[in-house]
Amino acid sequence: MKRRVRLTIDRRVARTALAALAMLHLLVLACGALVAMRPREPEEATPIAAPLVAATTAVPPSALPLPLPPLASQTRTAPFMRAAFDAQPPAATFSAALARPLFVARRTSTRTARFAPLIDAAAREHDLPPLLVTAIARVESDFDPYEVSNKGARGLLQVMPETGARFGVHPSLLFDPERNLAAGTAYLAWLMDRYRGNLDLALAAYNAGEGAVDNYRGIPPYRETQNYVRKVRAELRNLEWRASAE
Repeated sequence: MKRRVRLTIDRRVARTALAALAMLHLLVLACGALVAMRPREPEEATPIAAPLVAATTAVPPSALPLPLPPLASQTRTAPFMRAAFDAQPPAATFSAALARPLFVARRTSTRTARFAPLIDAAAREHDLPPLLVTAIARVESDFDPYEVSNKGARGLLQVMPETGARFGVHPSLLFDPERNLAAGTAYLAWLMDRYRGNLDLALAAYNAGEGAVDNYRGIPPYRETQNYVRKVRAELRNLEWRASAE
């Protein structure tokens, strides 16, 4: 009888111990889950190196083209423009596409066919070389009469609305190729007179405004403007090469 009672007690103790172990195991699991759910402290961010400022905002003075002294004659005729251009050789660096005369000549010939008579008439109206106006149209809009720049310039020669109004063309008419060419060539001729035939300065002012050219007393240190002058000159050279080969 005593042995049965002892066995019964031992079994109860064993069950109690097992139950306690099970509860302890569950408690450990619960604590682990709570630890995993606790929000971690934010890791210290690795400092990011400040980006290097490219030399697009400031061009060293040595890299700027020097404007030529004013030419003696102020008569704006085609021979005079030719002499002014020859006196200022184009920059040596320009895009690879513009350096391929045959490729550019073929593409330009196709795209300018419909505008050639208008360009010729507008250029001659203001005593400008038609090839110069063609080169500007090529660089400005790629001969798209509906082109609009992010600054609001419109049409073939990318004339700003205020510039168009200044030369007698309403902004709403700048998408008309004939009116656009009339305003753009009038402005270019005015710039050529202002800078006494200096083609580089006239082109720089056409791109950046005469105020910028006057402030810097030369081509402004803007990469866009300097590239613009190079591109127009290169395109003009290619057009002249094509004209001489015909």
